[in-house]
Amino acid sequence: MGWNDGNQYLRKALASLEVEGLVSHRAGSYEITEEGILVSGQTLIGGVPASDRIVSLDHNMPEYEKVSKGLVDIEEAVRTTNDLPATAEEREQILNALGAAQILWQSAQLNYMQVKIGILMAAEDAASVLKNSAKAVAANLLVDLIKSLFKTHAGVDLDQM
Repeated sequence: MGWNDGNQYLRKALASLEVEGLVSHRAGSYEITEEGILVSGQTLIGGVPASDRIVSLDHNMPEYEKVSKGLVDIEEAVRTTNDLPATAEEREQILNALGAAQILWQSAQLNYMQVKIGILMAAEDAASVLKNSAKAVAANLLVDLIKSLFKTHAGVDLDQM
């Protein structure tokens, strides 16, 4: 979006900054981007933090289906594996987290913190307790797939949040 695209709020904000002497207006020197307001190529006011940004999930993407199936599979593995290095309470907590992750994953839109805390951490916890089972590789691949999906399709590195 360019400076002349009609965003009145940002125009007022920049006008206020001009009055305060924090910026000086030169024709064409403003650019409003997803990252914030850029003045002469430098961010002046940051945009929405990555943790609060919303991402729309395309439920028709093959990766989306793989994550959906992976969440179901690792939940079943945690439920049915007898020799997990976890107490009954820990197992129940992980199963509850995976159930919640599946519900979140079905949403049309999520913010990145919901993905990181509600989905990714549930998958990582499951991978941790499945580390000595046959499903360990599948659980770790699911974690990598979720990270890759958001880095590729949304440009967000979930490890850096």
